[in-house]
Amino acid sequence: LSFTTQIMRLILCDKNLLEIQNPYNHPCWDYNVFMGWLMRSFISGASSQWPPISNKGSRTPDDSAKSAPTRAEEAAAGLRETLTDLWSLVNNIRVWLVALCILTGYQVFWATYSYSAFLQTQFGLDAVAVAALTTVRLWMRPVGAVIAGFIGDRYHPVRSLGVAIAFAGLSLLGLLVLPADSPYTLLYFAVATSSILIYGVLGIYWASFNTTRVAPQRAGLAIGMVSMIGYTPDIYMPVLNTYLITTYGEAVGYQLYFGSVGVTAFFGAGAAFYLLHLSKDDEPLSSA
Repeated sequence: LSFTTQIMRLILCDKNLLEIQNPYNHPCWDYNVFMGWLMRSFISGASSQWPPISNKGSRTPDDSAKSAPTRAEEAAAGLRETLTDLWSLVNNIRVWLVALCILTGYQVFWATYSYSAFLQTQFGLDAVAVAALTTVRLWMRPVGAVIAGFIGDRYHPVRSLGVAIAFAGLSLLGLLVLPADSPYTLLYFAVATSSILIYGVLGIYWASFNTTRVAPQRAGLAIGMVSMIGYTPDIYMPVLNTYLITTYGEAVGYQLYFGSVGVTAFFGAGAAFYLLHLSKDDEPLSSA
């Protein structure tokens, strides 16, 4: 009987014509028996109509095992390729220069977390005055990033980054030489200017990555390597701050802290200008 005929007989519950053994003597009651019969009927009917599958050109399991690499070999090949890419990045001096630019720029940014305690200690400001100054610091975040972006597009991002890092370091050193009785307006201006410079550095320091000329297939690994080095201030800056304050007291400790960060910023500026020197003969990137 055809598949369609058997389905119709099942719908009509023609027990005498159905070849199903139902414990309840009714073919429509037992769902499991019905589904089993339905699948057997479909497979048997379909197999009689579909053409046989040709084995021409197929591979035997032994041939596949011989021609295809094993998973262990594929993993070993992938590991060798990754190590080769990593070694090429380690030997790329531009990658290290970009990492140093980001490290010093991020280090200067980390110093802003201590503005509140520094202003209270060095200038004797109360909590309300310090809160107002730190609020100004936060307001300068978009201002500094946008200004640095425009300047970077106009004069070259790496050159602009080097100048911004140098002036950001100078701004921290400038806070140290302000007299203790400085007027509030002067402190307001100093904090706002320093914040614009520091957030300008944060806004454009990743633009220097284009000068590394890293192949696209290695870009992810290169960014990971630069990030691992550039964001290490998250690890050692709190430790350094705590050590200096505990060892030398708040007054001297904050001066050493801001002074060391300001001086090391010049190393980042030097790295940026050296990176600019190495990339001066590079072909410009396509704008497409």
